[in-house]
Amino acid sequence: MLPTITFRSQIAILMVAACLLSVIIPSGVALSHIRDLDIDRSAAEFEGTINVEAALLTSKFNRLLNDVRIISNLPPFQGIARSLHNRGIDPVDGSTLAMWKDRLQTIFASAMQQREFYTQVRLIGDADNGRELVRVDQSAEGLSVASEKQLQNKADEFYFQDTRHLEQGEIYLSPITLNREHGEVDFGTVPTIRAITPIFHESGQRLGVFVINVDIEAMLKDQLRTSALQYDTYIVGPEGVVAWFEKSSGQVHFRMDAENATLARYVQLASFGPERYTTLTAAENGHDIVAFVKRLELGSADNSLRLNLMQLTTMENANQAANRAQQNYLTSSLSAVLLVLLLVLVSARYITHPLKALRNGILEWGNDYSTLNLPTDRDDEVGEIARSFTSVVNEFVKARESEQKTFSRMSAAVDFSIEGLLTIDGKGQILGINKSACEILEIDTERAMRTDIRVLLPALFSFSEAKQGSHCELQLQSGALLAEWRGGDGRQKHVEMSVSEFESSEGCFYWIALRDISERLEQEAALKQALDELHQSNEELNDFAYIASHDLREPLRGIQIHAQTLGRKLPADVPEDVTRKVNRIGELAERMQHLVTDLLQLSRLNGIQANENTVDLNKILEEVRQNHAQLLEEKSARLVVQENLPSVRGDYSYLLSIFQNLIVNGIKYNESDYPEILVAYLGEYSHEGKQYQHVFSVADNGIGIDPEFHDSVFRIFKRLNNENAFGYGTGAGLTFVKKIVERYGGEIWLESKPGEGSEFLFTLEVVGSELQI
Repeated sequence: MLPTITFRSQIAILMVAACLLSVIIPSGVALSHIRDLDIDRSAAEFEGTINVEAALLTSKFNRLLNDVRIISNLPPFQGIARSLHNRGIDPVDGSTLAMWKDRLQTIFASAMQQREFYTQVRLIGDADNGRELVRVDQSAEGLSVASEKQLQNKADEFYFQDTRHLEQGEIYLSPITLNREHGEVDFGTVPTIRAITPIFHESGQRLGVFVINVDIEAMLKDQLRTSALQYDTYIVGPEGVVAWFEKSSGQVHFRMDAENATLARYVQLASFGPERYTTLTAAENGHDIVAFVKRLELGSADNSLRLNLMQLTTMENANQAANRAQQNYLTSSLSAVLLVLLLVLVSARYITHPLKALRNGILEWGNDYSTLNLPTDRDDEVGEIARSFTSVVNEFVKARESEQKTFSRMSAAVDFSIEGLLTIDGKGQILGINKSACEILEIDTERAMRTDIRVLLPALFSFSEAKQGSHCELQLQSGALLAEWRGGDGRQKHVEMSVSEFESSEGCFYWIALRDISERLEQEAALKQALDELHQSNEELNDFAYIASHDLREPLRGIQIHAQTLGRKLPADVPEDVTRKVNRIGELAERMQHLVTDLLQLSRLNGIQANENTVDLNKILEEVRQNHAQLLEEKSARLVVQENLPSVRGDYSYLLSIFQNLIVNGIKYNESDYPEILVAYLGEYSHEGKQYQHVFSVADNGIGIDPEFHDSVFRIFKRLNNENAFGYGTGAGLTFVKKIVERYGGEIWLESKPGEGSEFLFTLEVVGSELQI
């Protein structure tokens, strides 16, 4: 143990230090200036070579960014977007989705043939959990196009999540990572960066992202290998990724992390040191190093990849003149130091005598907090210190008394808290416990105060840990903890605990808050199980509908084809009854196909999501008029649409289906010589004592519907009329309408009487207004 340094020694040391500094600082400033000039000369040489290297490296990345911009604007991207929005057929030129994918694969392959560092080029869709739509890979064996089975879901990948905010035309450069296949790191691959830009449909809806994967190791090695470098050069990326050129061996290296201490120090210097130049003491083989750093931001400011370029040389080469000046300075200052030391020893005794008296008075008071006896009557600086310390002590005494009163008030508040609260000291002794805590722990106050905290709350110590800077003998982890044990009734008890540490003049204390959350956790678990079961049931129903429709349509198509073939091959003299039955078989098979198709379409309506698209209903009604112009003409029907219908939220195709089904039904089930359909926006509307907002109406002058069937008409495959009178139909149209309206948060109902026509009323969310039902 080192001996205590006396006041006299401290003053002597202080005076010696002051005198030494008066000699050293001016000389040191001059020496530093000489050193800086010498380093600046070397830095100027560095700067020229590193700027050239930075320009070449930036050029490589700019070429990558330009490739992303050019390829992402080629026609196949929009062709695929239009095909996906139109059930696999491009409405512009009739190309199928597969044809557009083939064209995009050809473009990807052509681009990769020109870029040896591109390892993957992909189009990833937002739908189907981030499913890849097109992918072309490049390896040592050459180019390969991923099959449909090889395409993967990428929605959980960090780079897919990080690009959801990108606007059209923005490009994101990802951090350097190992490639992932099917969610797992592929250790056979090389370190990779990804250049990503979003792809949008002409309507503004995002299709997905276009991604180019780049072999960053090969790219950086090629940059260093082809440059005429005169110094050790390092390219440092995020997370300690580093590529470097070793001048002594002429070799180029790459690491995903620093594997030795020297390399780690270089990476840290390049990443966090100042730009331009700095020094690193005893970095390698006992030699100090001078480093020149150039920072590069590749890409846009918000989505950039940051790389740091650094070159190194030894301090001896950069600081020769400064070393000679330092030797001359040390020789000249030694004699001045010896003279100053002699003067300090003589004056130290005289200066330190009153300070020693002040020190002794403070120590005496600190031992027992008795009367403070300091030389407050002195007129010099020692007297000022004594008076100031006396004032501080008086304030300390007042603060201590106030703290004791505050602690008493807090203890009273704890007793009435609805949460369980305990107070313990730094040794674990229970100082207080309220009623709620006793109920949770199933113990009375008197027994709790006699029980060791380690016995009363053993679960608390499974979370304990030592903390830096704490003065408590008992170490507990602060924050929220969850403990479990069985209560006296045998029921599993879940208790949430919050621990807070505080210190006062009396020592270290802990507050422990307890809350019984057993009932809440049980309710949450039951709710989660019910939701999981409902979700699984819905998925099974959708899967069943799809599989059933697919499996049923094949044999039905076969029955229809065979019936048609049989009908054509029947002899001319076959009885009319046989011909009619064969034709009936074909008609029934066709009807069954329609039923199966409607069943599949109905099951898919479960997937309708709330949509933020704005749809102009005037365009919807105009398209209905055009689609059914021939039917309107044949039936001498008139479609009347209110002018300036409002725009609503939803999907265009689903909203078209609502109005198209209601209008066609109004024409079909109509015995009038001049059928008339009226479409209007009613705004506010009252129905059965309930007030609705944003109500739309489709009314006709048809045959009408008896009130007892107003609910059943919306059930699937429910027909109220004979098909011989009004033609064949599956009875699923109104079911589709009701399903779509309800999926958008609306309601639909019917007002009609037989022979007086029908009016279907429903609510939709109008743009600029919040739907109220």
